Amino acid sequence: MKRKMIKNNHGFTLIEIIVVIVILAVLMAVAVPSVLSYMSEGQNAKYETIARAALINTQTAVAKDYADDGKLDDYNSVLQWIHGNGANKATIQKYGPVKNYTGASMIFVTSIKLNTSKDDLTEATFYIKLEGRSTYRVVTAKVNNKMTVDKTDYSESEIHPNNNYS
Repeated sequence: MKRKMIKNNHGFTLIEIIVVIVILAVLMAVAVPSVLSYMSEGQNAKYETIARAALINTQTAVAKDYADDGKLDDYNSVLQWIHGNGANKATIQKYGPVKNYTGASMIFVTSIKLNTSKDDLTEATFYIKLEGRSTYRVVTAKVNNKMTVDKTDYSESEIHPNNNYS
């Protein structure tokens, strides 16, 4: 009596499984950095969008401050109006309703640079905290130029607004 060998052709061999795992690992090694890069670029774009809106509002506030008496001397009111905290009734009457920056839970103007004639804004630096984050990022916004987003995260205790025009 001859015994027949029953071949079991169901399933995968160990070599086939290892090859598939290696291929998936290579794909992940290529894809993960790209995805993380896209996420970082998207977050930077969010910071830049908020900073651009704040820059426009800062330009408006500086222009109104200058139009009132021919000089830029009401820095604290400008700051309060830009970040929305502490803006009193007189500040709101002067500059208009306090702005809401969608996506930002807090924003501070840390410095404002003016052109040589001191009557127009050329650059502003902001600390911006996005909703859902506990840290701030510094964004430097230049008028008619590219914005730079500092990749360093700053805690609440590390931010120091500079309260003057330069």
